[in-house]
Amino acid sequence: MSYHIRLEGASCVICRQSSEPRKEEHHKIAAVIGDTSSDRPITTLPFEFPAHGHNFQYGKVYDHGKEENWRLCRVSRCPKCLASPEAFIFHTDCFSVIRRMAREQTQDKGFELGTGPPVYDTLRQIWLAGHWSRPWVKASYNSPPPPCPLPYPFPAIPAETTPSDAELELLMKKLQLLPPELSQIIMAHSRDSPLWRYVVALKWPLSIFGKLNDGSIVTLSPNDLCAWRRGRDVRTSIPQGHRRKFVRLTLDCDGIKAVDFLACRPKALCSRPPGSWYIFEKFSRLQDFHLQLQGGFLRLQPKLTTDTCVLWDTPSPPAWGTYHCFPKDGDRPQRMRSILLDQHVTGITAFCAGGLIYGIHAHRGRSSAVDTYLRLTQQLQQLVVWLYFPLGPQEVVQNILIRYRESFSVKSSNPIIMRTSHGNLHIFGQHINPSDSRHKYYRLCSRPVSQLLYGDPDSGQPILYFGASSRPLARAERVLESIKSVDCPVDRNSIYYSHASLEHVDKVQCFYDSYNEEQPIQCCIGILLEYSNQRRVALGQCRIGASQCIQVIAPTTMHVKRVAIISGLSRMVVRFTDSDRSEQFDGSGWEEIEMRGEITWWFDHGAVEIGYSPESR
Repeated sequence: MSYHIRLEGASCVICRQSSEPRKEEHHKIAAVIGDTSSDRPITTLPFEFPAHGHNFQYGKVYDHGKEENWRLCRVSRCPKCLASPEAFIFHTDCFSVIRRMAREQTQDKGFELGTGPPVYDTLRQIWLAGHWSRPWVKASYNSPPPPCPLPYPFPAIPAETTPSDAELELLMKKLQLLPPELSQIIMAHSRDSPLWRYVVALKWPLSIFGKLNDGSIVTLSPNDLCAWRRGRDVRTSIPQGHRRKFVRLTLDCDGIKAVDFLACRPKALCSRPPGSWYIFEKFSRLQDFHLQLQGGFLRLQPKLTTDTCVLWDTPSPPAWGTYHCFPKDGDRPQRMRSILLDQHVTGITAFCAGGLIYGIHAHRGRSSAVDTYLRLTQQLQQLVVWLYFPLGPQEVVQNILIRYRESFSVKSSNPIIMRTSHGNLHIFGQHINPSDSRHKYYRLCSRPVSQLLYGDPDSGQPILYFGASSRPLARAERVLESIKSVDCPVDRNSIYYSHASLEHVDKVQCFYDSYNEEQPIQCCIGILLEYSNQRRVALGQCRIGASQCIQVIAPTTMHVKRVAIISGLSRMVVRFTDSDRSEQFDGSGWEEIEMRGEITWWFDHGAVEIGYSPESR
C-alpha cells in the first residue's frame, strides 16, 4: 500500500501556523510519522510545500534504515490519508529552534555541551504533541496559538536556518521598548514574518515537552468525570443531584482544553473567543467514547472507529433538528460555523471565486472581514470577489433559499439568496441567468432567521453545506420561485451583478483597488450608497476596512472614466462631486451621470461594466 502524508490544511505542530508558505516565503517543512507504541517515529527529508496542481509529488521517508516514497497529498478528505499512519508537519526552522532550546535546557542533565538529547527523542515528543493536540485520531481543525509575550533577551537560534542572532536580538530589543499597543499593531501588519513563529516555538518546549512525559495513559468512563481543565487535577467526585444533560468540550491549539457538564442548553452568543472550537453533545452521546488522559492532556477514544463529533465555532450551537440544511441528504461536515443574525450585525461579506463561496464574515459595528480573508489560501486570496451585503437598523433576514440543479455535481455553484424585511434581495454567488430553467430553489427558512450555518471547508475548498435556524421553527420545503434579473451584457461564465438607485442618496463611499506600479491609477471596485431613509446598498466590491475609501456627502454628480478593457469588462475611475464641485475633471473620456435613475454594476475580481438608466425601475 502506498501511504499518504496529508498536507491540505495542515499546520506546523510547533508554531501552529499554516505549513503552506505565504507570498515570497520559501521555508521547508518535514513530517514525523508514528504511533503510540513506537519509541522511534520515522520522518521525511525536508521538502517544500507542493504548489497547487501537484497532487502526485512524493517525499522520501526513512523507516529505521529503509527508504520509502510516500505521497505528499493535497486532496481534501482523501480516504488514503485517513488510512495511513498518523503524520504531523513541522517547519524545519521551528525544529531548529526547539532543538537549540532542548540542548540549552539539558546541559546540566548529563549531556555534553552542545549535544542535548538524541534527535529521535525530540521527534518523538513532536509526534506526541501532535497526537494529543487532536480530540481524537485524525481529527482535522486549526486553531491559532494565543498571543505570546515577546521574550527578551532573545535566546540564540541557529544562524544557518534563521536570521542571525544579533539581528533578531536587536529587533526584539526595539520591540520591547515600544508600548504594548504599538507592538500589537506591528504584529498585525507583519503576520507572515517568521519572527512570530519563533516566538511561539520558544514557548513550546516548556508547555508541551514535559507534560507528555508525565506518567502513563489513564482511561476513564464519562460517568466517572465531574469536570476537567487542562493543567488541573481531574475531578471525579460528582455532587449529589448534579444534572448532566449536556456536555461541552472546549478546544484550542493544544487540543481539548476543558470539559463541562451542563443541565440545560445555553443561549446563542454573538461574542465568542477567537480561534476556539467546541463539541456540544447530549451526555448520552459521550457514552460512545472513552476518555484518555496523560500529562495534563485529554482526548476521546471512540469505542467504534467511525465515531466522531461535530466541531462548532460557538459554545452554544443550535440543537440538531432545530435547523434545516442543504444538501438535505448529504453528510454533515466535521466542522460547522454559525452566524448569529441579531440586531448587531451590520452586514455580511461573502468571498466568491468561480461562482463558489469560500468564506463568509458577519460584520458587527465597523469590523473588517480581513481575518476571514486571511484564512483563505494564498491562491484564493488572488482570485476571490468580495460581496458585501449591508443590513440596516431593524432589518432582518426573512428567508434564505439555495439555488441548485438536480442531478448535478455537488461541487456546482449553489448561490445563497437572502430576502430581508426591507425588501432587499442579496445573492451570495454569481449572476443568475433568468432564462435558465434548469435551476430550482430550496427554501431553508421562511421566517425571520436567527442563525446562518455553514460547513467550515478544508483549506482551498468551497463551502458546500449550508443551514438556517429560525424561531419558531419553520418547515423547509422545495419551492420554485422566479428571481427577477436582467440579461448580462458580457459573455462570461462567472460574473456578479448588483444594482442601486441614484435618487435620495445622502452619502457615498467609493472603494479603490490596491496601488501597483503597472496600474498607477487607482480604479473603483465598489460603491456603498446610503439613502435618506438610512437604507444602504452596495455596488461591486465594498471591502469594508480593507481597501482605500473616499467618502462624499450629498453627492449631486457621478463621474466615470474607462481606463482599460479586460476580457470584455472595463477598469473604471469613479468620482463623486457635491454641489460645490471643487474637483476639476480635465481631459477627455469623462462621463457625467446625474444622481437620478438607476445604475447596474457587472463585475468580477478586478473589472467592471456599468449600465445606467435615467428612470428607476
